[in-house]
Amino acid sequence: HLLNVAEGKQDKFYRDNKGIALAYGWNPTRNTKEFNLKIAQESGFDEEQIAAISKISNTNKVNFVPKDLKKMRFTPEQVQKTALALMPHYEQGFLDAMAVNSIRNKRNPEKDIQAYHDLPNNQQAIMIHMAYKVGGENLMNYKTFYKKLFGYLDKPTKGNLAEVKKNFQYTYATLDGE
Repeated sequence: HLLNVAEGKQDKFYRDNKGIALAYGWNPTRNTKEFNLKIAQESGFDEEQIAAISKISNTNKVNFVPKDLKKMRFTPEQVQKTALALMPHYEQGFLDAMAVNSIRNKRNPEKDIQAYHDLPNNQQAIMIHMAYKVGGENLMNYKTFYKKLFGYLDKPTKGNLAEVKKNFQYTYATLDGE
């Protein structure tokens, strides 16, 4: 639901900020061929769809939807399965960055990760979406965010949650450059 609200849902390839995407913003041009093929297979894509994903994987050269892909459509089930297939990857990216930041802050990463798992699903979903938007590697740059998150995990008060919210920001550009 969060991806549908934040990203929109497409049953076809469309031009993204960089490259092309489908489903809930999954951009194969920004991921490795191996990763994309795993997601495509888990999503129930047919051979033609898998070949198309393979062809556009990990390239900066695709900035428009190629003619042969414009007519390709994905079923609602396939679109839904892409989100389900991508979720564990992005959650793990978030948790990996969390562990690094936990160590940076002289904390116990196992305890912090367990505290994350004890959060309500909606709060976990927001952090997975953050990883989806900025990528696992970029999450390492959110040092203040993690410090505030650890404060909230230690003492989940409204005030500590407000501190996390103040440091939960990322920016992106629309296709129109805004």
